[in-house]
Amino acid sequence: MPDLEKGGTEKTPLLPAAPRDSKGSGPPTFRSEDPLAQLAGSDPPIIAYDPEQLTNWRAIISMQGTIFLQRAVVLIIVTQLCAAGLVAGVLVLFTTHPEAYKTDSMDAIVKTVAVSIAFLLGMFLSSCISRWWDTVKSLEKLFGTIKRLTMTAINVELPSEARIVLSRRCVLSTRLLQVELTESHSTLAGKQSRQELDEHWDQIFRYWKAHDHASDEEIRIMKQVPQQQRSFFAWSLVSKEILDVRPHLVNKDGNVDALAYDRLCDLVQDGVASVSAVRTAAAFQMPYIYVHLLAFMIHFVNFLTAIGTGVQVGLLIAQARKGNYHMDVNSMVNAILFLIVQAFIYQAFLTIGAALSFPITGSAYRIPLKAMVDALDNQLKLMNLLADNYGLTEAEEKDISEVVHDLEEGEDLGF
Repeated sequence: MPDLEKGGTEKTPLLPAAPRDSKGSGPPTFRSEDPLAQLAGSDPPIIAYDPEQLTNWRAIISMQGTIFLQRAVVLIIVTQLCAAGLVAGVLVLFTTHPEAYKTDSMDAIVKTVAVSIAFLLGMFLSSCISRWWDTVKSLEKLFGTIKRLTMTAINVELPSEARIVLSRRCVLSTRLLQVELTESHSTLAGKQSRQELDEHWDQIFRYWKAHDHASDEEIRIMKQVPQQQRSFFAWSLVSKEILDVRPHLVNKDGNVDALAYDRLCDLVQDGVASVSAVRTAAAFQMPYIYVHLLAFMIHFVNFLTAIGTGVQVGLLIAQARKGNYHMDVNSMVNAILFLIVQAFIYQAFLTIGAALSFPITGSAYRIPLKAMVDALDNQLKLMNLLADNYGLTEAEEKDISEVVHDLEEGEDLGF
């Protein structure tokens, strides 16, 4: 199953074709693995770490989760070195008067553009980090709202069946949100057709139905609304369930408890606002005209630096061969090191900014939303189990232990 960020083309499906029976006919059989597992990425990001460990020399040799292992950064450095080597080889082979060549003008252009790049790159990174943090805060607010809604439903003594439905539909909204954000990124990259996206949704719905993440009625309703708005309309199902259980919200005197109902409605409105905030934070990026100019300037400077380094190294070799004296190795090494360091710095910051532009689906870093949603699902189940079972049987204690075990595996994700 291909990674959305690695090796995908416009014809690469999000998910492999479902297997058919031995005769090659009949409806496709359901695959048991979670379709969202691959959308979350194979390499989990480093969420929790000790910054003090980065204050010593071991930070130099740390590789996992760093920019040094990003393919775009390694590729640009290799390309720079190859271009410089090609230019140097051409000069060595075909230059008859190497002493007549000067590289001062090219160096002046690089230094002039580099000043503008530093300013534009700083603004770009600042905006991307702010956008990433806004997404994290919006997710935290969304998850907190869902937990408050569940706890309020417990406090107002809603029936157990109603609370389970509320929890499932709230979590369903977050699951839909992850798929929407992933598909939005895939659509922007031109990787998927509309037919492939429809097949992808169908497979995800089949998996959710099989694992009790969504009912037939909920899936039917979700298929009637636009694909990129399903996480929003899932809260309409939450509101509908609250409306259905309103007769159970009564005071001791038998009258409807309007305060409890209003509180539940307020939490639903907060959930809708949180989903909208996450989608807004993930949808709006830095203006294209700004980011394109920045990327153009970085690649332009890298190109000039590669050419300039190749010319400088080629002239050093050609002059040494013509004059029959030892080549200035120090000057050549300094030129190559400058090429590598400059290309690495520019490309690294550009890659980091691009990754933070898609906090959920970025290639260099992605928020582990799937693991967070699974942890939230287990938390809500445990809350309802504890609320429904005060005198626990041995079987019920075993069920709670299993949920607690699942929670402990994702406790470092927060929220």
